[in-house]
Amino acid sequence: MVLAELARVLKQSVRASDVIVRWGGEEFLIVIRFVDRALAPDIAEKVRVAVEAHAFPLPDGATLRRTCSIGVAAWPVSHRAPREVSFERVVDMADGALYEAKHNGRNAWVLVSPAFPSHSSS
Repeated sequence: MVLAELARVLKQSVRASDVIVRWGGEEFLIVIRFVDRALAPDIAEKVRVAVEAHAFPLPDGATLRRTCSIGVAAWPVSHRAPREVSFERVVDMADGALYEAKHNGRNAWVLVSPAFPSHSSS
């Protein structure tokens, strides 16, 4: 139930044209296309705040509070050489950033990109 509710929160946090995929046990992959990559920190923070602010309803009427850790990477990595780094490799980079956010206290995002050497927030 919590994962289904989380998916709803994520959908409300991004555009209808963005793609949200359950990527593992409790992980989601969000593909946001056709947006200036300089907005990545703002988008990550919007998602993080939305999850943190949401009260997840439980069957017994109680609510549960959750936070999330987010890894962000832009693809193509370079517009000059768009095929230099594969989409799969960029997903791996985002996954590494996710684990960095988790290891640095959770409820945070970490962005990896040549344009942003190492950005994070919590």
